[in-house]
Amino acid sequence: MVASDAVLPGTATALERRAGAGAVACLIGGDTGAIIGARVTRTRPVLDRYRGAREAATRDPYDARLFRDAIYLPALREVVEHLAVFDPNVWSLPDPDDRSARAVARDLNGTLVSDAVYSAVGDTGAAAALLGVVAGLDAAGVAAVVAYGGGRTTGLLIEANAPVPGASLVPASLAGGTPTTYVDALRARGQLTPAGETVEMGVPPGSAMFTRGGAEMLGPLGARCVDCDTVNTPPSIHPHCVQCGGTKFEEVTLATSGTVHTYVVNRTMPAPFVAPTPVGGGGPRRWVAGHAPGRGRSRGLGDRHARRAGPAALRLRTWSTRVRIQGAHLDRARQVTMGWNRVAVVGAGLVKFGELFDSSYEHLASGAFDAAVANVDRSFEPAQVEAAFVATQRGTLWGQEGIGGNTVPSALGLAGIPCTRIENACPSGSDAFRVGAMAVASGVHDIVLVIGVEKMRDKSTEEGLLSRAAAGHPIYTRGETAPVLFAPFATRHMHEFGTTPEMLASVAVKNHHNGALDPYAHFRNEITSDQVLNSPMVCEPLRLLDCCPQTDGAAATLLVNAERAGEFTDAPVYVAGFGVATDHPYLHEKSSFTGLQATTMAAERAYDMAGLVPADIDMAEVHDCFTITEILDIEDLGFVEKGKGGFASLEGQTALDGRIPVNTSGGLLAKGHPIGATGVAQLTECWWQLRGEADQRQVEIRNGNALQHNVGGRGSGVSVVNILTTNP
Repeated sequence: MVASDAVLPGTATALERRAGAGAVACLIGGDTGAIIGARVTRTRPVLDRYRGAREAATRDPYDARLFRDAIYLPALREVVEHLAVFDPNVWSLPDPDDRSARAVARDLNGTLVSDAVYSAVGDTGAAAALLGVVAGLDAAGVAAVVAYGGGRTTGLLIEANAPVPGASLVPASLAGGTPTTYVDALRARGQLTPAGETVEMGVPPGSAMFTRGGAEMLGPLGARCVDCDTVNTPPSIHPHCVQCGGTKFEEVTLATSGTVHTYVVNRTMPAPFVAPTPVGGGGPRRWVAGHAPGRGRSRGLGDRHARRAGPAALRLRTWSTRVRIQGAHLDRARQVTMGWNRVAVVGAGLVKFGELFDSSYEHLASGAFDAAVANVDRSFEPAQVEAAFVATQRGTLWGQEGIGGNTVPSALGLAGIPCTRIENACPSGSDAFRVGAMAVASGVHDIVLVIGVEKMRDKSTEEGLLSRAAAGHPIYTRGETAPVLFAPFATRHMHEFGTTPEMLASVAVKNHHNGALDPYAHFRNEITSDQVLNSPMVCEPLRLLDCCPQTDGAAATLLVNAERAGEFTDAPVYVAGFGVATDHPYLHEKSSFTGLQATTMAAERAYDMAGLVPADIDMAEVHDCFTITEILDIEDLGFVEKGKGGFASLEGQTALDGRIPVNTSGGLLAKGHPIGATGVAQLTECWWQLRGEADQRQVEIRNGNALQHNVGGRGSGVSVVNILTTNP
């Protein structure tokens, strides 16, 4: 019998520290002194999908934790129970997570010999179990070896009437191996070169060039634009100059006069990573007044766009949205007639957000769709849906990255309809809504479903959102988790405008109060300012209660051609306008740390399209992944002056009875943030508010307008704003 395997995941992944490679061969039978005394095999299904509303929720085995509890451990124990009656004195058990085998072995007599294999060479896959049992055959006795793979668990009982020749060499080989450090492994793979040498990093070739020195990367190289002299990241990262759009560059060595420190709460990451600040020898980038070549000057939202005196910042290439408005603009100082109103929302609903371990992805989608259909005022048949747009951002968190367009319709009984999955970072749900609205407005479809679904809690912390710290560019985004991304905005806002931790805390207190009134919220408990200020520090100045939770959830809306809205309701809510914008993905390219440019530009486009100004909005659901984010949002959306967001929150201007109620549902901080479902759930709250159906959370609707907003992605570089209205 021969068993060999090589488990070699990428560097810095969760499996890196326990993966290995190995091979073992042995002869069983004849005169070797050992025979196979028994064999037990059990098979369990590894794919058990939810198939209908009347069927109990199933667990997705691709998730590591649920897979271990629902499939792996029960199958392992079942085979072990059959072999245990022979009373083996040696056991070899598969141990993919460094604890499952020991948990099973606690109830057994005999010695667990596979521990030595896993501790010495790691998980060697197919070779691990056999390598372990061979190591235990250096004396006469009964050995049990169990292996698992592909849903099948197999156990063998090997009886040795004398020591098996060569078996005693295995433990010695394991013990005599040379310890290998992480750096040694990198060097052996050719991924670490001597200090001082220049090597290419990243994919494809020609990516950013760096000089390695020891275990750190030093001296990054940049590219200077020939046309405007602006220092850029290499062309393989940005093929166009971020200043003038040019494509001709010359290599330049970047100065190391500053450092960027990033800290992450993640035990799989190395110690705090320090990288050189990518600025050129000519100093920081300069902001150039004027408009982008060949484009009109962007229409601002008022003097809140005035830049503060001081060093000039990198200017974004912005321009007028050029959206064709179907209707005339009236005086912006008073209420205007809606222009773009060819789409109506006639139904919306969601499931309760939370840690929904007992519900599959498909089960959540089905629940949200049923809720949206049930909330239509008049009879609505599911078969009337002509197309669907599905938002899911992190498919890997529930075991499937390539989520096709057929996943959700099949679960809803709508197999056959056109369906498109949309992923656009945190605004995935709100962007799916925008695309769905355009599909109806274009005349291609009269009735579409927009649904957001996300399973985030089934994965471990290491495999969840913290894993993004090791994703992306090896220098520019190394260690960049969400708290690391937003904390600098908080500290800069505090420095420039006097924002205080108490102001941040007021956002959390307000949103948890609203969440306590929302039956769909993840957290339905009120908190105090002291609790926020005394909660553990995550990434200074952001504390635990300044952060939103990771959440499971789903939400759905039904969009119809406005001319057909009367078939379904007497109180339609219309799509007044929307806007999408992008910003640079890397922090060192940001022009400001006191606002999010993508939000500002998306808001301008949405207001333009709707023919509205910020003062026309009655309530808003905005992206509050952190308390500082809501403060930035209400400034960037034009509800308060730049720098006054913290003061407005502390004064109660954004409360349910305030001047501009914000996050009446509890926001991401209390309601939760199942990424793909978040935007659709926010739109559902806006729909309820405009129809006067928000129960204890209901606010005063004066103008008939509500705004929904998300921002996210690498560097918070994409934002979507949708505006709903009751005005025909």
